[in-house]
Amino acid sequence: MVSRKFKPPNDFARSSVTMKKLISLVLFSFSIASAQQIAYTVKDQEGKPLPYVSIQVNDRYGILTDNAGKFTLYNYEKPQHLLFEKVGFSSLNITHDKLNQVVVLEKLPEKALTPLIQGTKVLNLGYSKKQKLIKDIRFRANYNYEAGITLPYETRYKSMLLAKVRLMVYFPEKTSFPLRLNVYSLDSKGAPARNLLHKEIIFQAPNTKQWTEISLEEQGIPFPESGVALTVELLNPQMSRVRNSRPIFAGFEHPFVFRYELVEGWIAGKGETYAMELEVKGKL
Repeated sequence: MVSRKFKPPNDFARSSVTMKKLISLVLFSFSIASAQQIAYTVKDQEGKPLPYVSIQVNDRYGILTDNAGKFTLYNYEKPQHLLFEKVGFSSLNITHDKLNQVVVLEKLPEKALTPLIQGTKVLNLGYSKKQKLIKDIRFRANYNYEAGITLPYETRYKSMLLAKVRLMVYFPEKTSFPLRLNVYSLDSKGAPARNLLHKEIIFQAPNTKQWTEISLEEQGIPFPESGVALTVELLNPQMSRVRNSRPIFAGFEHPFVFRYELVEGWIAGKGETYAMELEVKGKL
């Protein structure tokens, strides 16, 4: 979904101030212990619960189903509409008055993928070993969060496919929670728009500082002419068993985008962000 309130990089400083106010509102909303919660479940057509479905409430990011496909809304909330999204399934946009306690998503048919051409040119974009890693980026991990880098399109990428992503993230504590890699095309303002993945990529980071490689070759994704965003999403870090877990990312200086729980749209900037490298393959 294309955000209407995406902030281009030159507005980032102003957006950061707004973010602080919004985060305060989020923390305040979580402190309302007396409010009754209503539970819902998201399933596929066969009745299987769907974990980590992204649910935007009135265009605000941040609600994810848990391992059992469940999510909750407070009884005082009257959202105008809810958007359910998960890679491999049709998105569902419904109004609150049509929201049932069991929400069903339809699985998309398998797509014919573009084969990766072997033995051709390989390019590495984003972070490279020539660049200096900066201080580690660490989160308190008490809310859903998604962030990553953006890469502009160049004509030489026309016949190239996305092949591999490398990043450095680890959990120094014994407990951890899963992370999700997302790959988006960009809209005309440089904001993440459509998720290009055909199969969802959820991974578990190691407990020691090392690089993680994630293959995209089986996805058969051409480099989008609008540019691409690579993001990592923290999945339900507020759960009690992992609340004190803090993922650490190696960082570098690069244009980036991010969004917080219960905030509408993406925010952009240029500075410290995740050290991510994209490998592309194809004919130049």
